[in-house]
Amino acid sequence: MILCLIILFFLVPDILHPIMGINYLWAMKIMTISYSTKSLDHLGLVSGMCKDIGIAKFIDDAHPEQSKDKHISYGQLVEAMILNGLGFVGRTLHMYLEYFADQPVERLLGKGVKAEHINDDALGRCIDQLYETGVSELFQGLSARTIAHLKLPCEGLNLDSTSIHVDGEYKDEDGNAAIQLSARLQL
Repeated sequence: MILCLIILFFLVPDILHPIMGINYLWAMKIMTISYSTKSLDHLGLVSGMCKDIGIAKFIDDAHPEQSKDKHISYGQLVEAMILNGLGFVGRTLHMYLEYFADQPVERLLGKGVKAEHINDDALGRCIDQLYETGVSELFQGLSARTIAHLKLPCEGLNLDSTSIHVDGEYKDEDGNAAIQLSARLQL
């Protein structure tokens, strides 16, 4: 019976008003809900994958000496750069603020993060710190993490040899012709 009255109250308020003496307008003011909408587009999927893989945590763990008074971590800034790069826009560092102004930043990057926190100064400090840490090592670690998370079969590794170039004849300590390449590889 009560359920029927509640349904009638919301569906046919003009019937209940004279019968039950309920002030319809007062009840509707209590039920008012305000909301806003922002479009995630494909960035929601990209952000979700970044969180599943743990990109921000991996970067932040590699940089434990971050400022305590900052609003956004290096890991979150890296995720912001990924979102920008996969956002079909490719804004330069000084235009990130414009790019993220219309995005649901807290939903994409984390609670408390606002578009104004993603500025060229913060991004520049992040990039400098990534360079000092070693981007190749970070990339290798993130690659291994992604392979493990997605459970991809990894039967072989490919070396991008475009950056290796040797001219001339080289000899070892004994005078024999030899070239020795060495690399650090960790999985």
